[in-house]
Amino acid sequence: MLPCNIALALTFSKGTPVLLDSNAIFPGIVHDGSNIVVSYAKQNDLYVRSYDSNFGALGSEKKLTSVGTVTDHKHIYFQGAHYLVYSTTGDSGLFLIKLDSNLTQVGATATVTIGSTNTKTNDMLLATDGTHIITGEFRPSDLNNNQNSGHLIKSFDTNLNPVLSGTVVNAHKHINTAALLQVGGRMLIVAPSDFIPGGQVQTQRDLLLLRFDTSWTAVDTSAFKLVDSKTLTHTVNGDGIFMSTGLAYDADSNSLIVGHTFQDVSSGNADNGKIYLRVFDGTSFAQTYSEDMTPTSISATRAHFLLRGDTLHVVYDDSSTGIPAVYGLKYTLARTAPVCTLSANPASITTGTSATLTATCNPAASSYIWTGGTCAGTLASSCTVSPTTTTTYTVTGVNTGGTGQAASATVTVAAGTMSYTVPGTLGNDVFVLTAGNFYYGGGGNDTYIISPNTLGGSVTAKIVDTEGDNLIQLVDGMTVTASAFYSDAAQLTLSNGAKVQILGASKFKFQLGANALAGDTAAILTYTDFVTSLGASLTSGTLPASGSAGYVVPTGFTQATAPVASVAGNASTVAGTLGGDVLVPSGGNNYLGGGGNDTYIISPYTLSGAVTAKIIDTEGTNVIQLVGGLTIASSSFFNNAVQFVLSNGATVQILGASSFGYQLGANAPAGQTVSSQSYAQFAATLGASVPTGTSAVSGSANFVVQGSTTAGDIRMMFTITGRTKALGDPKCAYPNTTYPNQGYYCSLVETIRSAISSDGINFYLEESEWFTHGDMADPAWGVGSDGVWRLVAGTTSVQGVRDGWLRYTESETCPNFPGSGSKGTPGDLYFREATANGGVLSGGAPSIADADGEARAYYGMTDGIGMATITGGQLQPSTKNPVLRSSDVGYPGLAAISDPAVVQRSDGSYVMYFKGLVPPDSDPDPRDHMLFRATSADGISNWVTESNPLVMGASVPGVTRDRAGKVWVYFLYFGADWSPTPTDPKHIERPYVIWENSDGSVSSPQPVVFFPAQHEVDPQYPLSFYNDPDPVLNPSAGEKGYCPAKTVVTRP
Repeated sequence: MLPCNIALALTFSKGTPVLLDSNAIFPGIVHDGSNIVVSYAKQNDLYVRSYDSNFGALGSEKKLTSVGTVTDHKHIYFQGAHYLVYSTTGDSGLFLIKLDSNLTQVGATATVTIGSTNTKTNDMLLATDGTHIITGEFRPSDLNNNQNSGHLIKSFDTNLNPVLSGTVVNAHKHINTAALLQVGGRMLIVAPSDFIPGGQVQTQRDLLLLRFDTSWTAVDTSAFKLVDSKTLTHTVNGDGIFMSTGLAYDADSNSLIVGHTFQDVSSGNADNGKIYLRVFDGTSFAQTYSEDMTPTSISATRAHFLLRGDTLHVVYDDSSTGIPAVYGLKYTLARTAPVCTLSANPASITTGTSATLTATCNPAASSYIWTGGTCAGTLASSCTVSPTTTTTYTVTGVNTGGTGQAASATVTVAAGTMSYTVPGTLGNDVFVLTAGNFYYGGGGNDTYIISPNTLGGSVTAKIVDTEGDNLIQLVDGMTVTASAFYSDAAQLTLSNGAKVQILGASKFKFQLGANALAGDTAAILTYTDFVTSLGASLTSGTLPASGSAGYVVPTGFTQATAPVASVAGNASTVAGTLGGDVLVPSGGNNYLGGGGNDTYIISPYTLSGAVTAKIIDTEGTNVIQLVGGLTIASSSFFNNAVQFVLSNGATVQILGASSFGYQLGANAPAGQTVSSQSYAQFAATLGASVPTGTSAVSGSANFVVQGSTTAGDIRMMFTITGRTKALGDPKCAYPNTTYPNQGYYCSLVETIRSAISSDGINFYLEESEWFTHGDMADPAWGVGSDGVWRLVAGTTSVQGVRDGWLRYTESETCPNFPGSGSKGTPGDLYFREATANGGVLSGGAPSIADADGEARAYYGMTDGIGMATITGGQLQPSTKNPVLRSSDVGYPGLAAISDPAVVQRSDGSYVMYFKGLVPPDSDPDPRDHMLFRATSADGISNWVTESNPLVMGASVPGVTRDRAGKVWVYFLYFGADWSPTPTDPKHIERPYVIWENSDGSVSSPQPVVFFPAQHEVDPQYPLSFYNDPDPVLNPSAGEKGYCPAKTVVTRP
């Protein structure tokens, strides 16, 4: 084999051409899930034959038509069936047929066009848009009123019924012999251009790429020129690019692979010549490689491609013997693992400031494995960190070529040696401790926030405040390594080594697990209560008293009430230090940063009322953080200043705005970090732009900043099956025998709703009903790294008995799943049985997982848990099914396992949570359901199970991983507060949550809280049922698949 370098990510090795048929022409190639199938024309009829992966013939050829007039044809395989479109002699007729997996025609031949006088049916197009079969007929300009040449596009459903009668695609002038392919939700046509004026010969042509959206509107104002014909040598008239019939897309390397003929008239056949393989970058469309695929022939043409995994199969015809013959050619792809470098900018910071880590990989990585600090669990190529001590971070790039070597970078934290006095104003101030300074409160009621995310290193911060009613908050989850208490003073040592001394401690109030900036409050403790909570006593023994070592502040969220509105008065000047400060506007003051890299946090819980806060900072690298849930009622952007008014009436003015970075949804004390936006990006996010003149540009009204905690937003779907309708509603055709006083019960209709949370526990109900269907059981959803939202579900029969099939649909837009409706409606074309090798896939209680970019479905099956990959809208079951058996668990008397939920941990391993059943019947009392856990290196084989259940009375789990790497597990919990009696108010389905701790243990079950409850929004749901809870980490703004939250009530 001859190795050929393809860009930097791929290496191709070319095999030897194999003669497939010595008297055939016009080949096509597909894979039916088991074998290669090649179609070709012979004696003016169509034939097909199956081959193994090395083009070894399997069985005999099969004749498909007996018309004796077939010329060209195209061939695709879609949803378990073959589709072939062919033209007939004279190029005026075009016909479409469907074959089953046995290569037997299904139904009648469909007429696409017959007796055409203004389209040419030869060199046609055939592809699928993921739902329909798409055909194209060339429409030359001389038969089309001198319009630009193009194609007449038609579409058919999978039963060959017409859907789109015909639309003319004349975006950019091109000729026939084109190829069509769907990539990333767009339809791509690769075609030769018309003749180039002033070329070397009259027949000189470029190679073009035309892109269309799903409505066949051109995406680009002009076609991409893939190949400039001026770079080629044309000898005589007749030479030129033609027959660009080979087309494939490799997602792993983001490469478009094209095959075209270069006509050589000396071959004696105007269509024939040499076939070129060309590779283009899938974003810039710059050519990365080119080779002559048939260097020993000048009579080859009509290459067609089949790309599967690491193999490119090519078929073409060649008339070098004087008789057209069909050949097969195999390329083997080898992929190169990424080589990455990691840079930190800046490499040295002071406590309270941040650095951005950026991984650069060649070839590109499809995912990243981070270690070190808050970067662990990050999926993107960059990570913003604010370490309090010098920390080394590593990143490893991963693609289908493998896992590369880890690259590392160190962020050095220089502890501030200077100590400054940070005074307060006469108003109510919020201090965030960042360094070894003296924090002196002023005359108001002040709040001091202690967080290891902003205070670290070998420093001692001191708090002194003798005026007002003052409060000290310790944020959620922080660890107090040691504490010492005196009668009127305290010293706390944080886990990162920083110390906090509180002088006059008896005059303060304390909150454990609170953060004023997030609207997170907690019980108010006196100094004595605070000391007791940390495990010490002021009344027994000698002082100082020591608290419990390694005390962990409780984690939870309690909604704070709206703050008392500030009253406009004399503006004070709040100055920063020479270090990195965190400044919190809390009144109508002028906030002037000092010499360090400062952070300004704007929160509706600390700034309110008819006041105007001004921020000015001309030194250092400074950031404005807007906390999640903040509503900006209005905004005005100037060339170098911005003003926005909060929904509570407060105004913020930022002068010198272009020198700041902007972080939407960040909260430094909570450890919530996001990537910074420039001033122009910030303006665009708010629906405005930065003007060049003096006039202001207004942003969108009532812009809501989406919360972005360390966890990120978790969107949880749930289904409701207790909906009542009026008698005669087609969606509710069966009487409610369980609750006879509640009308008719939609036992066969499930509706998917969702709620969203930034803390994993408190969920805010969203407005939309995403999906409703009359043949759906136990649905689950997920969004992949490709931005595609996927929905898979089991089925129920009209008698309420499961048929045991899986159904599937997907959407590339904010989960707007097609196919919603009752069983048997036209929408079912989009919510299909999840075919596998031409049949249905048996299984139930499925889930969706993203495995390093590969979409997977896990589901319950007869012998345990099964797995299938998802490609092209179909589920392909693993050859290793079942991947987990009941006998693998090792729990005595376990009768069955089901309801798998799988997620990839931040270390690259996989964890599965699943339900176990002890009684022999298939659906016992849910109090007997059990939640188990298993782990695997690849998510397919060698699952290691834990023999003891994690939670008793738990059912239908769903799982996700947040941005910090924490694994969250949601499930229905049938504990002591659940009643099996249908008429009992406690007979409700209520989600609970557990999460994995850093040591691998799990938390105790916590109830999930909904704001508002479902039945408060829609009285048609008399029972607050929240079935099938399934969480997904919602992509952030700017990421693929991003779907903004639209809650019924405003999130805090």
